[in-house]
Amino acid sequence: VKLDACGWIGSCEIEEEEIKAKERENIFAMRMLRGGGGGGDADILPNLTHVSLENNGFGPDVPDLTTTGIFSKAKCVSLKNNAISLLSNAGERMRYMERLETIDLSSNDISVIAEFRFLGDEGTFPRLRHVSVADNPLVLRSQHYEYDHIAALVFAFGNCRLKTVDGVPVSSESRKIASTMLFRDDSGLAMDALYENLYLNASDENACFLGNYLRDVCARFYTERSMKKDRKRREGGGGNAN
Repeated sequence: VKLDACGWIGSCEIEEEEIKAKERENIFAMRMLRGGGGGGDADILPNLTHVSLENNGFGPDVPDLTTTGIFSKAKCVSLKNNAISLLSNAGERMRYMERLETIDLSSNDISVIAEFRFLGDEGTFPRLRHVSVADNPLVLRSQHYEYDHIAALVFAFGNCRLKTVDGVPVSSESRKIASTMLFRDDSGLAMDALYENLYLNASDENACFLGNYLRDVCARFYTERSMKKDRKRREGGGGNAN
């Protein structure tokens, strides 16, 4: 179902009378909310699996998708082209969406990669495996500091859960950086203080510190991989390093 540029759903700042006015203007919205006069909201659209909520001006939080009670079976949600910058309330505002597998957050205002840890909560979104983040400030930031933002996303989602980013399968390189190097020392031990200071407390104001750290980690990974390939090539007398 498409509710693009609808302007009424999930807006916690709209007064009750304004909501009623919106419903009168939008017969489709009214039917979904009222259920045609019978039954509960959960039975209105029992086969609703794909929802598009693009171009609605949502932000900075994700919209409250619990108010209508019709999205509990949604597998794919598009929140593209909004003004979302925070995901910390996603677990509460999307708490009935345990079947969610794909979320499109392209063309929003998300600049801090750590926000995605709130989507990586397996207890809230146990099936979420696919995310789109193109045209968010976090992508531009990764290009500026020259690091692999997909590796950072994989880390935020819990390493093994995320399958695709922007429709492209997560590479083994990104997954390895996330699982073996980010916020770990050379022996593989977790660096809790660094994690808390750089990651959990990340913000636009201290973005340069995290950006420089992620760049250095990614550069080290590719340098070590190149050196390993060179060693194998020499040991194999110039044969295939694979």
